[in-house]
Amino acid sequence: MLEINLSPLGVSQETASWVGVYVTFGGVVLALLMARLSDLLFGHLKITILLLMLAATVAFVWFLLLTSRHITFSSWQVQTSAALAGSLNYAVSPLFFELGMELGYPAPEDVLGSIMNFAWNTAGVLCLFSMQVTGGMEHCRGVVPLLHAGNWRNGTL
Repeated sequence: MLEINLSPLGVSQETASWVGVYVTFGGVVLALLMARLSDLLFGHLKITILLLMLAATVAFVWFLLLTSRHITFSSWQVQTSAALAGSLNYAVSPLFFELGMELGYPAPEDVLGSIMNFAWNTAGVLCLFSMQVTGGMEHCRGVVPLLHAGNWRNGTL
């Protein structure tokens, strides 16, 4: 997906692949750090999730502004913003599961974990299925025009 969105900007498939590697490693490292931080900040899990999601949103907006060329495009900024946004987004996942366990406390953790995991996977399958049914990214332009903000100026939407 990243290569599809970055290829019109002149970013190679190899560079986009390395950004995916950075997102994966960054997500793992940040998830471990956030897990430890949430242990130290017991009782403040919601605010930790909100702050991480806010930081991820800022990074996604930075990425959007770079790819739409509203701010000066440079390869290192695209790589950094994408890796930071994806890593922060992935780092929140275990905290969501932890919050779900805390909120559903009387119920057994395996039941709660199964329900949350089923919902998580169902959402992912529906997202991928909708892209298959609608023809992929070409039809997502009307649904999520912000992903293709750079095309607004030249009238290709």
